[in-house]
Amino acid sequence: MQKNVLDIRIEDNKVFFIYNSKGDFLCEFKIKKEINDLSRLTAELITYNNGYEMIAIYNNGKVISKQCGICKKILDLDEFHSSKSNFASTSPSCKSCVSHKMKRTIETSLTVEVTREYFIFKDQSLNEFIFNKNLDVSPYMNLRAIHKIDGRGSDIFILYDEDKIIAKQCNSCFEILPLLAFSKHDRSYGKCRPKCKECESNSVRKTLIFPLEVNCKNNTLSINTGKDFLQISLQNHEFDLSNISAEHIICEGRKVNIILIYENNEIILKQCNSCKELKFLLNFHKGSSFGNRNPVCRKCRNKTSMRRNIPIEKIEFNNQVLEGKECTKCKVVKILVEFRNGKGPGEKVSICMECEHLWHKEYREENKDVVSQRKKHSYYKTPEKYRNRVKQNYTNAPESWKEKSRRYYSDNKKKRKLQIRDWNIKNQNRVTSYKLNYSARKKSLPDTLTEQELEEIKKHFSYKCALSRSTDIQFDHFICLDSGHAGTFKGNIIPLSTSLNASKNNNNPFEWIKRFQEYQTEFESVVEYLAEQNKLSVEDFKSFVYWCYNNQRSINQLAKDNRNSIDIWKDIKYIE
Repeated sequence: MQKNVLDIRIEDNKVFFIYNSKGDFLCEFKIKKEINDLSRLTAELITYNNGYEMIAIYNNGKVISKQCGICKKILDLDEFHSSKSNFASTSPSCKSCVSHKMKRTIETSLTVEVTREYFIFKDQSLNEFIFNKNLDVSPYMNLRAIHKIDGRGSDIFILYDEDKIIAKQCNSCFEILPLLAFSKHDRSYGKCRPKCKECESNSVRKTLIFPLEVNCKNNTLSINTGKDFLQISLQNHEFDLSNISAEHIICEGRKVNIILIYENNEIILKQCNSCKELKFLLNFHKGSSFGNRNPVCRKCRNKTSMRRNIPIEKIEFNNQVLEGKECTKCKVVKILVEFRNGKGPGEKVSICMECEHLWHKEYREENKDVVSQRKKHSYYKTPEKYRNRVKQNYTNAPESWKEKSRRYYSDNKKKRKLQIRDWNIKNQNRVTSYKLNYSARKKSLPDTLTEQELEEIKKHFSYKCALSRSTDIQFDHFICLDSGHAGTFKGNIIPLSTSLNASKNNNNPFEWIKRFQEYQTEFESVVEYLAEQNKLSVEDFKSFVYWCYNNQRSINQLAKDNRNSIDIWKDIKYIE
């Protein structure tokens, strides 16, 4: 494969003209995507060993467009089907050319004559196609045949009974066989494979082994393959020449055609599938082929690998001679320190760090949704890992972390407001329980209300006010926090409407409710509910509430004695 650099000239309306090194015009093309820096746009003419030529367009060393093999138009990679085995992981022909080719199907209706031994198919020109009779057609009354030639090169005869396929031609033995003679396959004609079962088994299992003559003279091993002689030098290698043998192995199913050299039934040499030379096993990478090595030698494989085909050069840097190599993206020779560690020449990757950072930045900008979704998935998969990383970063540099947070919040005020508002709406119970607990924590009172307990309270009162049954509710401390008693827990929280909560304020609830005789029944049920939550009788709970309002505590008193109010009240009651 050869690559020749081409010249790109830019015109208006995003039209680009390509010229070769001699200045001859080759073609023109357009690019749909926006390109920020047109100076990084390059073109190459790629010529393969079989004579096939193609033009490829690069942006910052990355392929963005290539030439279709049929219509010869230069199109974006989105216009091609994906194919990992071809250039730029896309098919040689564009989608429109492939679909047009696939749809181009020629069908010819044929008449059928059945004899004792043969099927005779005739077209309108009276051309005859004779096949062996391999099935009984006596149950079928309306036989007809079709000759199909599609865009994939498939040439097949199909036998019908009215509109139902009963037999078709095998692509290997070319016999007309019933559908039971084929393996099932949904995408082929008659929902059967193109080859019959017998041909498939023969093609997979058929392995031919031919012993070869081996001669050794002057430390040179020569093998007669029937067509030519293969030779290899055995200098600096010690072998028992009396136990050396050779075989030519052909596996039709896997398309294997290879020569192996044995010593005491162990493989010592094998033929490379690419250069067809005999080489020792150390000249092959490890793999799953014969001798547990790859079928292609290291030298041939390195020719096709971009990262291993880059030579190490000596360059001057700061009055020193250092090792370096060319970056495959920016095409600039740089010292090895500017490359990450890897498996390429010099144990470094083929792309420099600067180009790699630019590539990652462009990818993140073009695929923001994909990157954010990937981060979320990774976070939810291992949340502790990310939390520990954030904690570690904060402990290592707290000031820079705070400065970064301040800068982000100042630059994204509107965005943060919307985010906080949406989060508060989605987590109402969490926000409400936190606010209620915080108000109790400031006064050194118990703050144990959870989201689940708050939801249970709302559910008990049907998400309405405990007295007026209004839907506009707030959460009230039955025993107010200013009294220095009770706190924020399940047995001291009830939902009240906004107006009732404002009128109750810091008053004793049993004295306050006397102003609202219409809610007396509902208030009694509320008292029963709270007494049950505090594991007290209704009378004991009422006396406990009066005791709290008659014996209010300050923050200093709470600091000296931080016991729960119910425990203190029980101790006093027991003494009395």
